[in-house]
Amino acid sequence: MLEVRLDSDTDPYEQFVWGERYIDDLVIRDRDTDDNGSLDERFYPCQDANWHITALVDDSGTVQERFAYESYGASSVLNANFTPKTGGTDYAWQYRFTSRELDLETALYYFRARYYHDKLGCFLTRDPLKYIDGAHLYAAYFVPNSLDPLGLLYVCCRPMLDAAAAHVGRTLGDIVDQVIYHCQLRNTCVRGERPHRVGVDRSRHRKLDGSNCTCAEASIADIERCLRKNMHSNQPRGGPPKIGDNCQTGSIFRLAKCCLTSQWTPQFIAGDRRGNCIKWGYRWRSDKWLDNGGEWERVCIQWEFEEWWKVPSDRGVLPVLPKIDDTTHKGWPADTGAPGIAYPDYDNDPLTYRCQR
Repeated sequence: MLEVRLDSDTDPYEQFVWGERYIDDLVIRDRDTDDNGSLDERFYPCQDANWHITALVDDSGTVQERFAYESYGASSVLNANFTPKTGGTDYAWQYRFTSRELDLETALYYFRARYYHDKLGCFLTRDPLKYIDGAHLYAAYFVPNSLDPLGLLYVCCRPMLDAAAAHVGRTLGDIVDQVIYHCQLRNTCVRGERPHRVGVDRSRHRKLDGSNCTCAEASIADIERCLRKNMHSNQPRGGPPKIGDNCQTGSIFRLAKCCLTSQWTPQFIAGDRRGNCIKWGYRWRSDKWLDNGGEWERVCIQWEFEEWWKVPSDRGVLPVLPKIDDTTHKGWPADTGAPGIAYPDYDNDPLTYRCQR
């Protein structure tokens, strides 16, 4: 929740409440319309597939105002019956295109790090992350069909109801309602996906993709190459997908191999986020209820991956991911086939990372 207070007032002028579906999931706005210290106006904003605010609904469920948009964000205010309204909004409503804040005085959208011009279709200042999205420092690559609220790298997760678990839930009176998530590493997330930030690890104890380069030595270009080599989300270890491989194991593999870090927590379907155990050992576990006072138990003493989720990250510059269409496989390298075609042998790839040269 966010409160807006004017000058030295102790009572709020506005209150905003956001939901959990998305970073800009605005749910409620309350406003004091007569400066008497009471929030007497409440609206529930309605949003479309790209999180544009399309209508304002009051407590009675009646639409009071609507908004229409051009391709790059220029908005028009409409009456409830979709006729044009002259004079702009009657309710000082500022959150509009992709649910970002419109400055009513300058007619510029505030996208946290910089301002966006909806007529020019670009930002007014350079991208602080530099060339993360392409060769243009001012372009708004997220319009007209994508979302990029922070301009960072994300693990994007969307819920997928597991059919078997859902069936069990129905037969047991909906006691079980198991939802699993489809998670992929991308530069932008779309509506219905929960974004988890990703950063670049600059520590010296981790190595890039099994090479002799530390993450401190790896360049952004090296990390991008690592991501391209390991790009198919369900193919985490090269070759055709194996039993147990899924989108989440693939995301773990890419984060761990390519010097990335995130606070994203994989679900049980991904197994251990440290990957596979490559060396086992035994330790004594005391238990007074056992005849010998305890027992030896098998434990993993060396995991496949370092603890990539505990590393402080450097978000000054982030890698750009290849554009991939999961259905048609567009964006795959020329030597990578769709299912049924041999995958490239990455282990024998003659190309090396720059930090190795």
